[in-house]
Amino acid sequence: MANQEKGKFKYYSYYLREARQAGTPYQYLFMFAGWELRKIAATVYSKRLNEHDKIPYLKLIEKLNTLSNHDIPNFISFNYDTLLEQALENIYYPALDPEEVGKYPVLKPHGSVNWIHTNNKPISSRRTPLPIDEIGFLEGVLHQHSIIGLSFNKIEFDMDKQLELGASEVGNLYGNRILNEFDRMLREADQIIIIGYSFPFADTHIRNAIHKSRPINLKKVILIDKKSGNNVEKSMSAISSLLKVPADKIDVYDDGVENWINI
Repeated sequence: MANQEKGKFKYYSYYLREARQAGTPYQYLFMFAGWELRKIAATVYSKRLNEHDKIPYLKLIEKLNTLSNHDIPNFISFNYDTLLEQALENIYYPALDPEEVGKYPVLKPHGSVNWIHTNNKPISSRRTPLPIDEIGFLEGVLHQHSIIGLSFNKIEFDMDKQLELGASEVGNLYGNRILNEFDRMLREADQIIIIGYSFPFADTHIRNAIHKSRPINLKKVILIDKKSGNNVEKSMSAISSLLKVPADKIDVYDDGVENWINI
């Protein structure tokens, strides 16, 4: 793979020829597999919306604006893609960008394909996804998408390797800055709308943040999913427990978001 790399950005050849480390085969495989998974995720989710694809997103935004009495709603997305942002257009990223009055805040705890991490520099955003041919080492400095890796602990490398690369921000995304914003948004909310609910065991940091938030103004939680029966009951129970909200304050719609936005 090192011999096949083309272009000015390198990754495998960098480790083979310029930065040979005394790592075990397992450590190398783990690192390279994480890198390949990151590239695959970035390739799959770096999509542009056409006007037809925007329609359901625009309906969702209109519905949320109505439910929020036309106050600007806060968005929290765990997706790597930028489809929501393309539909919203006027957005900023809390914990990454300065607050901008009149724009939609979009918090992304797992990162985004239009965020770039460069060693020893703050993570920054672009309007469009970072091209795949612009990731890798350039002059010994690693450039990559700032998306949390698809590994159990939500980091691409082991922590020692991240620190060695000056990339600790990739694993924990600015330390606690994003989680603090996550906590604040939930704590101050008077209405929380959850589209889908599925946090795997690797997302304990998110479940802990939800549990910690303890919303003080919360009047209603709306859960929208495409489940039925016991699955909905389990999600309701988890949400009730995490947010410390009684079940009678949780409204459930289990026929999918596509139908919910049309009622």
